[in-house]
Amino acid sequence: MKRLVCLFVLAIASVVRSGVCASEPASIFLNQELRVAVLFSPPFSMETSPGIYGGFSIELWEKLAAKLKLNFIYVPCASVPELMQKLESGQVDVAVTNMVVTSARLKMFDFTQPYFNGGLRIMVNEDRRFTFAKLFEALDKYGYIKIFLVFGAILLAMTYVVTLFQRKLTKDFPQRWHEGLADSFYHVMSVAMNGKTNYAGVPGALGKVLGGIWLMCGVAVVAYITSSVTSIMTLNKLKNEINGVQDLNGKLVGVMKGTAAEEFCQSHQMYVKAYTDPKVAVADLISHQIQAFVGEAASLQYYDKAHPELPITEVGPIFNDEKYAFGLPKKSDLRTELNIELLILQEVGFLHDLQVRYFGDS
Repeated sequence: MKRLVCLFVLAIASVVRSGVCASEPASIFLNQELRVAVLFSPPFSMETSPGIYGGFSIELWEKLAAKLKLNFIYVPCASVPELMQKLESGQVDVAVTNMVVTSARLKMFDFTQPYFNGGLRIMVNEDRRFTFAKLFEALDKYGYIKIFLVFGAILLAMTYVVTLFQRKLTKDFPQRWHEGLADSFYHVMSVAMNGKTNYAGVPGALGKVLGGIWLMCGVAVVAYITSSVTSIMTLNKLKNEINGVQDLNGKLVGVMKGTAAEEFCQSHQMYVKAYTDPKVAVADLISHQIQAFVGEAASLQYYDKAHPELPITEVGPIFNDEKYAFGLPKKSDLRTELNIELLILQEVGFLHDLQVRYFGDS
């Protein structure tokens, strides 16, 4: 009987012990206040109101923290390099944003199990129409406007010469100078544009030779103007048309400083301008200070939808596949527990539901 009682007590103790362990999965951190680094990177992490944070990564982290009964405070960071420095030096215990897992970063700190599959995409200025103002600007830049002004001066001079001749040779030619100049200008432009005129030419063989030369010059002028405008429009289209990563060579590309996008563009020897504020980058894109902005696809899409008033859009497919995870200092005791809970949330469908809510079902 005593033996049965002892076995019963041991069984109860075992159950109680296992229950305690299950209810306190991260007991080492129960009495600590974790420092959680956050970075403005919509829709993954953002400050919805002073001191209040939200977003895909924030919601996921707070779900994990609740399950593990973790106390924490948010530590805002102004840039990716600042966040990485604090994480590597142990100034923070967790980095909660859409951090991309790379081999270089794994040498600096650890990561949890990836929770999101992402990649890079290109944002461009949607207003890529070739307006008359842009055409005039391009013609002036390449020196065509000066040449056209010379042509115009020649046409005006020819108008004056024709007026002098017609006043002497044609009886019914308008004798008022403004009427005569207008009539002659129409005659000169008609010959220059299509080689036809209602005026009688200068009599004799010399007149025919002069008429032929003028006709040839008119055709050459029209051909030159047409080819100039066409070449400028073609050049502008080739220069500004961006449909994918293959079109970024030779163009100034904006990226966020310290991000995987910067690493990708630099590794492909692109002209890069790094930013710490995405609003400034988009403003430069709109004002044509940069030709494209490369960033994480989900963030760009979210920013575009949040600002329908801006002339921006995303082009081309997603490239440079990435894995997003939470960053941890080297040999952090949190890693195993967070990984277990992340896998559980994935198995029960929480991660899928969260992704659908932020990015739709795809």
